[in-house]
Amino acid sequence: MTSPELTHDLLGPELLASPQRLYHAIVTTTPVHFAPQTHGFVVAKWTDNMALLKDPGLSPALMTAALDMRAPEEAEQLAWIRKTVRMWMGHTVPEDHTRIRRLLHRYFTPSTVRGLEPTATAIADELLDAAEERGRFDLISEFAYPLPARVIAHMLGVPTERHEDIQRWSEGIVKVFTNRDMPGLLDAQASMREMVDYMKTIVDEHRASPREDIISVFVEAEKEEQISAEEILANCVLLLFAGHETTANLIANGTVALFDHPEQLERLRAEPELTANAVEEMLRWEGPAGSTMRMNGAAPRTVAGVEIPPHSLIVAGLGCANMDPDEFEDPLRFDVGRAKPKTLTFGMGAMFCLGAALARMEGRVAFERMLGRFPKLAPAEPPQWRLTSPLNRHCDRYELSVR
Repeated sequence: MTSPELTHDLLGPELLASPQRLYHAIVTTTPVHFAPQTHGFVVAKWTDNMALLKDPGLSPALMTAALDMRAPEEAEQLAWIRKTVRMWMGHTVPEDHTRIRRLLHRYFTPSTVRGLEPTATAIADELLDAAEERGRFDLISEFAYPLPARVIAHMLGVPTERHEDIQRWSEGIVKVFTNRDMPGLLDAQASMREMVDYMKTIVDEHRASPREDIISVFVEAEKEEQISAEEILANCVLLLFAGHETTANLIANGTVALFDHPEQLERLRAEPELTANAVEEMLRWEGPAGSTMRMNGAAPRTVAGVEIPPHSLIVAGLGCANMDPDEFEDPLRFDVGRAKPKTLTFGMGAMFCLGAALARMEGRVAFERMLGRFPKLAPAEPPQWRLTSPLNRHCDRYELSVR
């Protein structure tokens, strides 16, 4: 069966105004389709996405399509960032992914994450103290970003006073996933170089004086030739960047969802024991990523009756899957008490997000502390959204009043 072409604009006003309605329209009309905006095939159904995300035949090493599809002269300019990203967990070959992930696993187990909750709570309270003193605050830059950024910095062994630099570098690095133009990609490369240069100093300090943190685990593994010096720096960048970007978007998108559905906000205030469940519903409603990419292997594959040619880009429409009426009753209803909520936000299989438990804990702590602290919390200005990539929007600013 030949794939139909998508008629919806994946980077247009529909996505900006209501991604949920766009996702729902796609999953109910064209569950597999070729989308010229992505130069690939968008897969929308929950069951099809589950199968794709678990499939080891889809290459994680080729997920950075914006770097892999360049003219030779452009590829040469981007060689450094391409090499660095190829050393990241989730973007390298499966055996290297497993080797590096094994070193980190104990820092992200549910029991370890529970032990980090007092640290996350103390950081959240400190940030909210400052917000209360001012009377209003930007949710994104003054709470959603610094909370997880400071937690992951603590886990790594990175001084927390540089969290503003880490946020700035991360905002540049994310362009490797959201930009196809050279200026954006070169900016991503420059930001990553700055972060790597900073991390070289920190890693050297840990070589001289090991501690109880992730960088020290890397340094010890380096002595046993389980990881290279370049891989240490690359994956420190990944952890600093991804270790707060996901949670920041969860907090931002979840807060917008609550104020867009005041009856659900009222229910959550009345039943704070629902907060963990509400976080799962927030991840379904508008997770940190509306899509993720894979590259097909050397053989064609058929998804929902549509043949996808070899070496084709496949866009896993996570947001669409989360609006699949075959999986969710009334998917266009945001419900903090939804029975057995679930999400594909963190992936599946061998590439399941290592930091999923951490992000969930940080999200729960953020909403428990923020809503518990400020009974009169309300938007002071509308959220400022920006389209970043097909099926993805990003909240840049959201001013809230605490009284």
